[in-house]
Amino acid sequence: TESPDSPNPGRLLYDAKVRRTHDGKLGMGFGPVVPHTTSRTSQPCDRCHLREDGSNQAILRETFGWGSGRFIITDGDGVEYDLTQVADEATGEALVGMSHAGTDVLPKEVIERMLAITVPSSGLELQQHPAWEAP
Repeated sequence: TESPDSPNPGRLLYDAKVRRTHDGKLGMGFGPVVPHTTSRTSQPCDRCHLREDGSNQAILRETFGWGSGRFIITDGDGVEYDLTQVADEATGEALVGMSHAGTDVLPKEVIERMLAITVPSSGLELQQHPAWEAP
């Protein structure tokens, strides 16, 4: 809202508007070092490597930040955003602002090396949620 000193204090200026950073990226920041991305235990191999049967595509898409379509929000202008997509699959470039200086999405070359190795299934599955809607 505007300042109390403005002619229309309390006026709604933005509603469900996704802003852009100074360099044109989506203003939805990505924090690569938060409790959701770090833990004391290691992850199963198929969190980052393709399963022999290829059944973990959605897991990998979320791990690499390419988007899985599980969490979609629509802004006030009707534009849809996948909250699990933080990187461009084709170029490897970050699509969102990074919240910590010196951090970035995984480089495309690293992802290509990860995908070159196939592993057995650990049984890891993405949690299925009922229809998700932004608050």
